[in-house]
Amino acid sequence: MKLIDKSTILEVFEDIRQKGEWDINRELLYGYFFLDENRQKLKTVGDNLKKNGYTFVDIFKAESEENEKAEMYYLHIEKVEIHSVDSLFERNIEFYKVAEKFGINSYDGFDIGDV
Repeated sequence: MKLIDKSTILEVFEDIRQKGEWDINRELLYGYFFLDENRQKLKTVGDNLKKNGYTFVDIFKAESEENEKAEMYYLHIEKVEIHSVDSLFERNIEFYKVAEKFGINSYDGFDIGDV
């Protein structure tokens, strides 16, 4: 599993700044994604994270690769937050640990949107 490093997060932040769509220094909607073949395990993670102020969005089927044997699903959670490169990096590390703790295939990353 390839971890999301600080340079990747910095590139995302710089891209948002250059496009001028949003002020990256204010509250934005951060979406986070976990990937596994077991929907129930994903639901358990989502329920657990709801206790920490995250909003459960959906569990949906991932587009499958031809060589994949099992169907995979994404858990999508979100939270309105303010992040710096460092704080989002730390959040990602936290979610890699959540995936490991619950036996989830992977924490698959984040997206950023306007509130």
